[in-house]
Amino acid sequence: VSEYHIMAASKLTNIDIPTMKEIMTRLGCKFWPETQTVELPALPTDPTGLLSIVLQFGHHISPLFAANRTEWSVWFNPLSSSMDNAVPTVLDTATQQLHDALSQYIDLADHIVDEAVARLKKGGFEDLKTDHIFQISKALNETKVPLAILHATVQTKFSSPGKKDALMPSTTPDIFDSENVNGKERLGFWGFKDSGFVARIGSDGRQYVTMIGNRYGLCGKSMSKLLPFMEIEMGIKVDLSKEFKSSFSLPRICGDSDLSPSD
Repeated sequence: VSEYHIMAASKLTNIDIPTMKEIMTRLGCKFWPETQTVELPALPTDPTGLLSIVLQFGHHISPLFAANRTEWSVWFNPLSSSMDNAVPTVLDTATQQLHDALSQYIDLADHIVDEAVARLKKGGFEDLKTDHIFQISKALNETKVPLAILHATVQTKFSSPGKKDALMPSTTPDIFDSENVNGKERLGFWGFKDSGFVARIGSDGRQYVTMIGNRYGLCGKSMSKLLPFMEIEMGIKVDLSKEFKSSFSLPRICGDSDLSPSD
């Protein structure tokens, strides 16, 4: 993680930066070198924006909740649900601070959602829908709780019985940015809604990564060495023939690659 991530976590939880860095070290984080070659961007001012940065290293936070709030442990790291040998972090004085600070958001979200449900029922609504509950919860929230946590709380309390992955992190646009349209920057994400990286299988059977859209010079260029690099660094095997195929149409990729073999 970078100094920017630590600053975001510090601001979100009101834990000072040195203590936060100590906490993340104990949780196994590795840090980017502090080169100071570029000026760090300004941090978001709201909890929702700050959490979107913190979730980028959510897999390090996940073990904090593995013992007493398993569903939230899975929310911070969806892969933890498939890790049979996952070991909960034994909380100490430092890590307890982060656990408690995030738990305050979760507990407050629970209270807000209950209040929203009570108001809806008082108003005559009986067949409550999760979207409606979330809408009222947002109105009651007053930006106190990150919307992603609020949304996850609604989903886990009122999803259909037996529905899996109720607490899986959502990227529904209204959770992060109600103005999320083409041409707008995506709050909590890198880049723009009309741009993004996708992995594909070429006509020669080789896997490659490319960028959709036409906003950047990189769009449409084939990057065949990126997936092998990720496989080596992460110790995983990527097989696109077995990956989920989206039902959403994507913008057509422009021409053949302009990258040289050395790229």
